[in-house]
Amino acid sequence: MNKSFFFLLLPLVFLLAQANAQSTYSVGDTEYLFGDTYESTGLPKVKRSSANRQTFLESLGLDRVPDGYEVDHITPLFQGGTDSPWNMQLLTKEQHAQKTARERSSSRSFSSSSPIMPSYPSTSSTRIYQTGPRGGQYYINASGNKVYSRK
Repeated sequence: MNKSFFFLLLPLVFLLAQANAQSTYSVGDTEYLFGDTYESTGLPKVKRSSANRQTFLESLGLDRVPDGYEVDHITPLFQGGTDSPWNMQLLTKEQHAQKTARERSSSRSFSSSSPIMPSYPSTSSTRIYQTGPRGGQYYINASGNKVYSRK
């Protein structure tokens, strides 16, 4: 193969490699996969970091996960937990399996196909109050906007 042909193909190979790589974005210590969400909650999928896992293990004076244990995310990633070392804990394999089963069974009540907001207009007699991420109470008005109450 001659050199000029190689140099013509190199940019094409680079572009194809870039197209196959999934784009990510970071918030704090956590890296998220662009455009990819968990089916159960609709939250952005987390790209797990081996560096964060290693930092967590080193904070415990370990260089690897002990036999019979697994690293668990205290707040699960699919429920909005971060991939930060402070959101990790060591659990026995049995404890981890039990915790994961509990979390998955409780998340089945959520569905990515269910609407986040009611599809009907609210009147004073049909208001459904919800709790926001910071604990405030709100309802969705007829225009589809959140209206926080002073309760």
